[in-house]
Amino acid sequence: MIKKLKKFKKLISFWYLFFTLLSGLILFLVIDTNRHPNSISITVGRENGAYMKYALRYKEILWEKYHIRLNILDTKYGSTEAQERVLSGEADFAIAQSGTEKEELLILANIAYEPIWIFYTDDNITSFRGLYNRRNNIEKEKSGTYPIAKILLETIGTSIEKQETLTTKEALKQLKKGKIDTLFLTIGIRASILKEIIDTPNIKILDFKDALSYQKNFIKRSENSNYEFNKTNYFHVVKIEKSSLDIARDIPKKEITLLAMQTIVVTKNASNEMSRLLLKVMTEVHSNASFLNEQYHFPNSSMFKLKQHPASIAYFKERVHRYEEYNLFGSFFLAQSLKKIEDWILLIIVPLGLLGFFIEVIHPGIKMLTRIEINRWYRKVNKSDTNIDELNLEELRERRVELEGIFREIQNRENLDPVHLEAYYSLQNQITNTLESFDKRIEQKEAQQIYLKSK
Repeated sequence: MIKKLKKFKKLISFWYLFFTLLSGLILFLVIDTNRHPNSISITVGRENGAYMKYALRYKEILWEKYHIRLNILDTKYGSTEAQERVLSGEADFAIAQSGTEKEELLILANIAYEPIWIFYTDDNITSFRGLYNRRNNIEKEKSGTYPIAKILLETIGTSIEKQETLTTKEALKQLKKGKIDTLFLTIGIRASILKEIIDTPNIKILDFKDALSYQKNFIKRSENSNYEFNKTNYFHVVKIEKSSLDIARDIPKKEITLLAMQTIVVTKNASNEMSRLLLKVMTEVHSNASFLNEQYHFPNSSMFKLKQHPASIAYFKERVHRYEEYNLFGSFFLAQSLKKIEDWILLIIVPLGLLGFFIEVIHPGIKMLTRIEINRWYRKVNKSDTNIDELNLEELRERRVELEGIFREIQNRENLDPVHLEAYYSLQNQITNTLESFDKRIEQKEAQQIYLKSK
């Protein structure tokens, strides 16, 4: 009866523990799945730029599929200003241009190429070196164009202080009138302003024939830099095929080569869940083939200048994990909570299980092996003491030498488990007593031989 009561108590304890853990798990899932915000914000460049088009598409998908509102904030100057808004906490994410990165931010992905366009009207301009001492417009300092144009012009010795910093609209007017020689612009192929510029008569696009040489030069600079933040300041080389911008008007009239940056998405404090969600949306928007890249080229995580967000690292390792495949209740956030529990199990419960296995199995096994070793010594000692009275002098001496060898082996043994110390020292006492017995027997045998010889 008592045994049955004990079994019943154990069963009750097990089910109590089970339901406690299950209740805690369900409570965590409910709280964690619903603790995310219902809206996030992203800051972009100008209202008529390519970044705005990307953000509008993100907004549509986030609401239709996940019921998350996306607030879009445009900027007056562009990429640098957009990142400053994230740093100040005004926005959760920013679409920006590589080459303008703020070191304090975290990067999620590259999403598109952004060619560096140089527009001109003077037919005497035939190469990038021809811009030396020209009146070049490089946009406002907070724009994405300014820092890129600055480092490129510095390579040919052009003073930045003498460059124009007009807005694109104003610079276009000045270019038409011949008051400036070139207009630098770093924008995506989908930007509305690009169409406006190429639709303007007599405006040409500079063929950056030496683009590959400039790219290699900046790679070399990066490799030689001692400042880690400068080590990945790379350019890309893209081709614009003949007539691809406007077939009817044959623009451009020949294939042209351009240097390009990449469009990036950055954040500062966005959660792993929201960052992963935005990465999924980015994949839906940017994975198709486009004017400058093949299908599935974007988004990617190559040649980041900034530290990569943990959610980005996880996403590019596993774009769809098992819980997202299950799509339980159609909830993206439930899938992330379940994945979080799995990660905790791997990080906490599995090591605890291994520790328990060591305590319950490995350690007792080590104890058992040590005890086996002590038992082996006991058998050897007992064997050496067998039939001691029947041994002659030579055999007694041989047995004693063997026993001394066993004694030294035992004394040199280290790291014994404390549980075996009593048996260990008891064995040494037995050997000491046995050696004394051998000494007495040997002494008796020697005395007997001396007596027999004296007769």
